[in-house]
Amino acid sequence: MSRDQPRKEEAAAGDVTPAAFWSDFDHWLIWVATFIVFTSVIGMAATLARHFHAPQVLLVSLLVTAVAGYAMRRKARSLPGARPRWRHVLLLLLVALIFRVPAYHYVMGGQDEGIYVNIAHYIERTGGIDVHDPVHEALTRTPYLAQYDAVNQIGGTSYLGGVYKGRVATGKLQFQFYDLFPVWMALFIGVFGSMAGVYASTFFALLSIVFFYRIALLLTANRHSALIAGALLALSPLHAFFSKFPVTEIPTLCFSLLGFLLLAAYGCDEPERRQRQWLWLSVLAFLCVFVTRISGFMYVPFMIGLAWAALLFDRDAQRRRHLQLWAVGITVVYVVSVAYGSVWSSYYSHDIYVSAFRPRLGKSWRAILAVLAIGTFAAWLVIGRRMRNRAMEGASRSRLLAVEGWLPAAVVYIALCVGLAKIYWLGWTRHYQYAHGYSAWHLMDTGWYGATATSLWSLAVFMGPLLVLAFFVSVAAAPRDPRIRFLRWFVAGFFTWIATLEWVLPYSPYYSRYLLSEVVPYSILLTVCVWSGLGRGQRRSVLSLVMTISLLYGLTLSAAQLGKNENQGARAALARVVRHVGPSDLILVDGSPGSLIGQSEVKTPLLYTFGRAAATVGPPGLCDAGYWDALGASFDQLFLLTSSRIAHPTGFQYVTGSRFRVMQFQWNHSFPHKLIVGRNYPLYLFRRDNDSPLRCDRVVFASGGMGVNWLRSGWSGQEPWGTWSLGKHAVMSIGGNAFAQFRGGAVLRLDAKVLVSAQHAVQHVIVKVNGTPVAAYTGSYPASELTMQIPIAAADIRGSQPVTVMFTLPDATSPAAIGIGADTRQLALGLIDARILPPTQPPGSAQRGR
Repeated sequence: MSRDQPRKEEAAAGDVTPAAFWSDFDHWLIWVATFIVFTSVIGMAATLARHFHAPQVLLVSLLVTAVAGYAMRRKARSLPGARPRWRHVLLLLLVALIFRVPAYHYVMGGQDEGIYVNIAHYIERTGGIDVHDPVHEALTRTPYLAQYDAVNQIGGTSYLGGVYKGRVATGKLQFQFYDLFPVWMALFIGVFGSMAGVYASTFFALLSIVFFYRIALLLTANRHSALIAGALLALSPLHAFFSKFPVTEIPTLCFSLLGFLLLAAYGCDEPERRQRQWLWLSVLAFLCVFVTRISGFMYVPFMIGLAWAALLFDRDAQRRRHLQLWAVGITVVYVVSVAYGSVWSSYYSHDIYVSAFRPRLGKSWRAILAVLAIGTFAAWLVIGRRMRNRAMEGASRSRLLAVEGWLPAAVVYIALCVGLAKIYWLGWTRHYQYAHGYSAWHLMDTGWYGATATSLWSLAVFMGPLLVLAFFVSVAAAPRDPRIRFLRWFVAGFFTWIATLEWVLPYSPYYSRYLLSEVVPYSILLTVCVWSGLGRGQRRSVLSLVMTISLLYGLTLSAAQLGKNENQGARAALARVVRHVGPSDLILVDGSPGSLIGQSEVKTPLLYTFGRAAATVGPPGLCDAGYWDALGASFDQLFLLTSSRIAHPTGFQYVTGSRFRVMQFQWNHSFPHKLIVGRNYPLYLFRRDNDSPLRCDRVVFASGGMGVNWLRSGWSGQEPWGTWSLGKHAVMSIGGNAFAQFRGGAVLRLDAKVLVSAQHAVQHVIVKVNGTPVAAYTGSYPASELTMQIPIAAADIRGSQPVTVMFTLPDATSPAAIGIGADTRQLALGLIDARILPPTQPPGSAQRGR
C-alpha cells in the first residue's frame, strides 16, 4: 500500500484535505460564522461577569473556534447547491466599502446611537455594565442629596436619556438596551483603538452582505441572481447609511441571515450529508439576535410555525425530528434572552414589553400572553403526537397547501390596504386627533407632508418604487420550494407590522431603521428568488429591467451620503475640554434655564466615553458655597462647564474653551443627503478656586446669563446685551438663598435701559416687592440708561422662600410705533445685569430714582 493510500481512503470516506478546505469559500464562511457566534457568547459572558478584557476575549474566541473546527474537521462540508465564487464576494465587499467608510463616531448622548457607543466605551474601560452615580454616593450623608437629585434626573426614573436611575433614589444606575452590540464595539475599541468601536457596525454590514449573497445563491442555485441580490443590498441607501450609524439593526440583520442560511442549508441537503451542527450554530445565531435587540418575540412565532409545518407536510422523518429540536432550541434561547433582560436590563425590558403589548392586549396583557403561550405549546404537542410518524397526506394536504399558497399574499395586500387607509386618515383628516404623538409631530391633517412620514413611503424611498411594486407582484407567486414559502410568511408578517403597527416614522433617516432588519432585505431576497425562477419571457424581462433600474437608483442615493459625517465635531470639542480634567475631578455642567448645553448630550460622553465624573448643577447650587464644599470633599478638583463666560459666580478661574459644533443629516421624509449644523454653542471650562469665596454678586441677563433663572413672566427672550420686558407687566422671582448674607435687608441694583425716543420721551417703572410698592423710576430721552436700587426689607427675606419683584410699565410701546425700527414687540425695560448689595438706608423705605 502506498503512503498516500490511507489519506485517499480517508478523503473518500468523507474527510476533507487541507488544500480542499482552505480553497472552499463555504469552509471559510462556516469558520467566520462560528467565530462571531462564539465571540458573542464569550464576550457577553465576560461582560456580565464584569471581566471583559478585549484582547483576552478575542484570543479565547479564536482558540475555541479553532478547537471546534478541528473537532469537526472530518464532518466539514460545503453548503449544498452551487458553489459561490470568490470574485463575486470580493466585488460585493469592495463596492460596499465605497459607501460604508468612514463610520460615524457618534458619542453625543440622548439618542440610541450615542448610548450604544458610550456603553461600549464603558464596557471596555471597566469590564462590565454595572454602572453607578459616584456623585450621588458622595452626597448620601449630606443635606444636599435632595438638591442634587432634583436636577440630575429626567422624568423621575432616568438619570440621563438612555440611563435609568431606578425606582428608588440610590446611586445604582442601569443602561438602556441590550448589550451584545456594545460588547462588539468594546472589542473593536480594545483591540484597534478608541476611535474604532463604530467599525463593528461596518464589520457586521459586510458580513451581512456576504451572508445575503450566500443565502440567495442557496435559494436560487444561480450565481448571477445571487450577485444581483448581493448588489441590491450593497447599494441599498438604507443599508449603507446604517452601516456607518451605530445602531443594532445591522448586527441583527447579520445574525438573522446567518441563522436562516444555516437552517436553509440543512433543510435542502441530502439526508446523508446533513450537518446537525449547522442547526445548533443556527440556534446560537438567533440567540445573538435575541440579545442584540429585544424584539425577538416577533421571530419566535415564525419558528414555531415552521416546526408545525414540518410536522404536517414534511415526509422526511429525520428532518422533521431535527427541525422540532431546532425550534425547541430557538424557544429556549429566547427564554434565556428574556431572563437576561429581566436581570441586566430590567427597566428597559419592562418599558418595551408594556409599550408593545399593553396598548393592544389591555391591562391583562401578561395573562393573555401566558394563555397564548400555553395554548401554542399545547397545540404543538398535540400536532406532534398525531403526526409523530407520518406527514399529512391526501386531499387534506392538498387543500391546506393550496390555502397556504395564497394566504401570505392576502395578508400583504390586506395590510397594504389598511396602511393606505391609515395614511389617508393621518394626512387628510383629523381621525387621529386624540392619538398620542401625531399632533406632537405636526403630522395630522397636513396632506402629503403627513403621508410621507410613514413606513410605506420610506419603503418606497429606500427600496425604490419599482422594486416595491416588484415585491407586491412577487409575493403572489406560490413557489414549490418550502424555504421560499417560509420566506413569504416571514416577509408578510413583518410587512404587516410596518404597514399597520409601526407605520408612522416622524422623520428620516433615523426612524427608517425599523425597515432595515427584516422588511427591506428579505423583501429584496424574495423578489430576486421569484425573478430567478421565471423562465424566459416578458415577465422576466420586465423584472430584469426593474432590477437594473433599482441598482442604479440605490447607487445614486447611496452616493449622496459620500463625504458627509454624522456627529462630526462632537468628540473633538469634548476632548479639548476633558484633557484638563483628571479622573478624580468633577465636572459640574451648567443646567440653568439660560444654559445652551444639552445635559444628556454632553454629560453622557463625559461620563462613559471619557470616564470623567460629571453632574448637572442648577440655579440653587450654582451660588451655594456649602453645596460646592460638600462636593469638593470627595473630588480633587471641581470644574464648571458652561455655555457662557459670564454666567458663573465669582471664585472660578477660566481654563479653556471649545465650540460644540456638531453636524447631522437634515431630518426629512426622504433619503439622507444634506448635512447641516445640528448643535452650535460654546463650551467654557472654569476651575473652582478654593482660595476665593464663592459669590454670585453679578447676575447677567444676556444670552446664557444666570439672570434667566430670575425671570418669570412678562419677559422676552435673552439677547446678546440683555433681556427686554414684554408688555405692561413683568415679574422677577429671586431665590431666598441669594440673600443669605443680607438677612437684615438688602438693595437690589439693576442696570438697565429703557425704550425712549424723540417721539416717546418717557418710560415710567413702578416696582413692588412681594406685592408692596417700594420704588418708582423714570427714564427720559435722550438718556436710555437706567440704574434702579430697589430696597428689599428684612421682612421680605424669609429663608429660602423667593422674593418676588413686580414691574408695572404703563408706557410700554413697540419700536415700530415710535419710528425706530420694525420690531412690533411691546417693550419698555431692558435688564442688563443685577447685583445684591447691603442696604444703604433703612430698609423698607421707598426710593424714587431718575
